[in-house]
Amino acid sequence: VIHGGGWRSGARDDGYVRRICRYLAGHGLAALSVSYRLAPDARFPAQLDDLAEAVAWLRREGPGLGLDTRAIGVWGYSAGAHLASLMSMQPQALPVAAVVAGGTPADLRLWPDSPMVLGLLGQRLEQAPGLWAAASPASRAGPGTPPHFLYHGRLDRLVGHDQATRLQQALQAAGVPVQLRTHWLQGHVLAAILPGSTLRDATRFLQA
Repeated sequence: VIHGGGWRSGARDDGYVRRICRYLAGHGLAALSVSYRLAPDARFPAQLDDLAEAVAWLRREGPGLGLDTRAIGVWGYSAGAHLASLMSMQPQALPVAAVVAGGTPADLRLWPDSPMVLGLLGQRLEQAPGLWAAASPASRAGPGTPPHFLYHGRLDRLVGHDQATRLQQALQAAGVPVQLRTHWLQGHVLAAILPGSTLRDATRFLQA
């Protein structure tokens, strides 16, 4: 489980993260909430490197903790959803079986002047278009991408709902199974702290 915070804040024990972990644990799935280096002190792809280390640690140490690590899913919200989706698309083929991503910034190129994105990438879009594309899940989906369950607030003004549909369309074009749950009356924060039946349905998706 990967916390959000605009890539520059947040923590693995934030309240909504604990809620996801407790729900998963209550339904037969072990949950590991992870930390990663924050921007701007650590530039992309440092965050992906840290998440790869977390997956490697889980595969190595999990069996000794009584965990079945043959199928690992990732769940993130906001910046954490961006990283969850993106890490599942990396060429090193991390052993990720499924992704749950809420409020996902899917195409960073739509925010060329965003201080948060600039803090993460360290270069402007016109200086490094390849970097911006590589950091955008909507441009990285491919046939090997694992299934995704997306959820997003329709009234989200921080990360517009069109980001979810962009990622959905990119996944569909690559032949990747994808579900999109829209929270019609919620914005960015409420969709995180009041997920409602999405917790149940996303957990069933991971179990399947």
